[in-house]
Amino acid sequence: MSSRTTAFQGLSIDQKLDLMEQLWASLSRRPHDIPVYEWQTDELDRRWQRYLQDPSAGSSWKDVVTRIRTRHGKSNRHPGRSGK
Repeated sequence: MSSRTTAFQGLSIDQKLDLMEQLWASLSRRPHDIPVYEWQTDELDRRWQRYLQDPSAGSSWKDVVTRIRTRHGKSNRHPGRSGK
């Protein structure tokens, strides 16, 4: 196990989640540097073709968010985390 992995094990859940948020923010500043693999574009093409065959079969973003919030609560934060 690398020393970096060992260091992560000593972090609390909140600290790990904060670190993940920081990593995501860093990556999202340069989205063109993130590789897109062939299997990902294949999956997007498959989904696009499925949508074109029957656009009514999907859900609106609003419906998706409502369904998630109904199942898992309205909070956008992890349930164990303090509201920052």
